[in-house]
Amino acid sequence: MGLGIDLGNSAVKVVALQRGLRGFVVTGVARRRIPRVGKPEERKPLLMKILHEALGDGGGRRVGVVGLSGRDINLQVVQQPAMKPANYRAMMGYELDQRREGDEQLYADFCTLREPDAYFKQYLAMVGVGKKPYVDERLEVARRAGVDVRDAVPNAFALCAAFRTAYGDAGGTHMVLDLGADNMDVALVRGGKLIYARNVSTGARIFDQNIAAAAGVGPDEAEWLKIRYGSILPASDNADPKEEEIRPAIRTAAGQLSGFIQSCVNHARVELGDRELSVDRILLSGGGARLRGLPEYLQSSLQQSPLKVPVELFDPFIAGVDASGVEAAGGEDFRSLPTEFAVPLGLAQLSLLPADKAMLSILPDAVKKRRDFFRAWSYVAAGAAALLVALLVITGFAAVRRASQTSRREGFEKQSSANLDRIAKLDRIEADQREVAARLDRIATATLASRALLDVHSEVRQFALKEEGIMLRELKIVDPSGDRTREGKGGRRCLFRHAEAGLVIGEIEDRTEDAFRVRMDFPPQAEPRIFPKGDCADLLEWEGDARVVLVVGEVSAESPGKANRILDEIKRRLTKEQRGQLARTSGLTDADRPGWRRFEIAVICQARYE
Repeated sequence: MGLGIDLGNSAVKVVALQRGLRGFVVTGVARRRIPRVGKPEERKPLLMKILHEALGDGGGRRVGVVGLSGRDINLQVVQQPAMKPANYRAMMGYELDQRREGDEQLYADFCTLREPDAYFKQYLAMVGVGKKPYVDERLEVARRAGVDVRDAVPNAFALCAAFRTAYGDAGGTHMVLDLGADNMDVALVRGGKLIYARNVSTGARIFDQNIAAAAGVGPDEAEWLKIRYGSILPASDNADPKEEEIRPAIRTAAGQLSGFIQSCVNHARVELGDRELSVDRILLSGGGARLRGLPEYLQSSLQQSPLKVPVELFDPFIAGVDASGVEAAGGEDFRSLPTEFAVPLGLAQLSLLPADKAMLSILPDAVKKRRDFFRAWSYVAAGAAALLVALLVITGFAAVRRASQTSRREGFEKQSSANLDRIAKLDRIEADQREVAARLDRIATATLASRALLDVHSEVRQFALKEEGIMLRELKIVDPSGDRTREGKGGRRCLFRHAEAGLVIGEIEDRTEDAFRVRMDFPPQAEPRIFPKGDCADLLEWEGDARVVLVVGEVSAESPGKANRILDEIKRRLTKEQRGQLARTSGLTDADRPGWRRFEIAVICQARYE
């Protein structure tokens, strides 16, 4: 079972799904309103309580995906020229580093929306950055409610998943707009794939604010008036006076929403580099879509603009989802406006679908690694189960045939021989894969300095622009030599299989006749570990290849304290242990120019595996 959890500002919505033979089956839905709180610190315990009540006390393993939205999540489309996949991933990794700029309070990830093809010569990617307190709060709320959180994704990706399930590969370009209380999420979908996403920190609350200003009432009263009397439909003869009183305020807010849609399309044209981008249909979802006459008003308003696009309500249950069980159990609230459950439904679908490279995961690294571990072992378990079933079937048939016909035994023996040949072939493939892993490690260590050179150039250049009295003279890659860069010398690398640690790649720091001490790069471990040689299966060893980036420059000697401070700051900036970069200085010496001091910094590059 998979859960989709939408922790909004005005309501908590949850959808529980299972995979069936004909698609998804809804096993439960819940919607709980969030009361207004006076202090921000009161919101988190309240969310925990509401989500726990919404989920109930159902036992068993509950895997879920949490949605993200609002001002604390930033999404941006990025285009990269066609290049080798490894270079592309490296460029996007550098892009993420630039977005974070060393801020530990940010989580970041990227996904590939489109790869280069005959029509589009560039990679189309999306970068997502989320503030750590915001993401951590949602993860903790879900965990405290008993949910095994496997992912946290922007709501736009959930809208795309719900659209793809309901409408398939519908032709044209479709905009799915989820109108929440304080946030709006936009997804542009073409051919069943997301091509653009945006979230804006404004929502249906603008209707409440306009009504409150027009009627002179408080926020709660304004929201009640909107729900009870709010309408943008043409006025009728027997319309309530209250409806006519607040109609102008509602039309003003709806006009602002129409302007936002046009602005969003223009923004997509700029980011996608497609001036001719057009939208064939707009689908509204979310609690804000409850306002009577909103689709008709937006369509009429947009018909007077260059867009001229139809506007409809989004029903994510139109196809691919069986909700009959929930409806039979009395889910009137659930089917009264299905658009309100578009986001949690899409999140629940994502929790049951296999990993997709076109998906943003704004998560802590520890949660990502745990999620990937479970995914990998689920595939292994499925393969093992399939193999076990196959062996049982073969054995059963062999027993029956053996009792009736002796000649079938020869066929079974031939089949067993073929299976042994396959196993031997798999063993050879495994040996080849270990060889490939060793070669890739050699390539990685040989190219570390090139990446570090770009990073060092960027860091020193940025620092030099901010700080006076520093001049870069030389920047190059050198072979380590002498004791001055002893840490950078290439050591003896190794690869082997261990019963407890699994596949191990690292550098041999010391050895005896019976064991050796390894600094583990994969799986990463802070301290070296001693392995008995008898526990290391299929051991491979090779000479490592370390490189050093040498930085030569001069600093002003007007103030000795300032010169040392500049040198220490450069050394600190260039030392990045998580990327295997370690900076070492040789001190300050006299330069050729009077009043300047010469320095050398050696940046030692070592392999690191994420």
